[in-house]
Amino acid sequence: MDSQTDCVSIRSAEHSIKRFEDSLKQLYGRLEQHVTNLKKAKREGNARNVNREQIAASKTFKNLKYELEQLDSLGNRIIIDEFPQFQKRTATLRKSAFDAITSFIELDSDLDKISFKNQTPATNSASLNEANEHQDDVPS
Repeated sequence: MDSQTDCVSIRSAEHSIKRFEDSLKQLYGRLEQHVTNLKKAKREGNARNVNREQIAASKTFKNLKYELEQLDSLGNRIIIDEFPQFQKRTATLRKSAFDAITSFIELDSDLDKISFKNQTPATNSASLNEANEHQDDVPS
């Protein structure tokens, strides 16, 4: 923290904390749904659905990461004496978000090993390039 004037109390940050809670719950719920859809598409061998869900999940992942960074930024502005209370208040929320992120990362690395019928590695890399192009639209 740079100075006392930049510090805020938990009470004055309550509205922001609530907004982060709502936003993060929605985002990690969405990411978990994308992970479920990815697993289903993988089981079915549906490359098109896997690609679509990977793109959507990547966008959600970036948004979730951004919101967590903003929550950390708010935490850095909390009065030092109240920081443990802030950490306690947001611990469950952070754990749920990190669990969803971990689940996505593990599944995403597993998807790299998939081979679909009638699909060549060139097709797979083209779909990954398309996914990367769409990711640039999300704030990081």
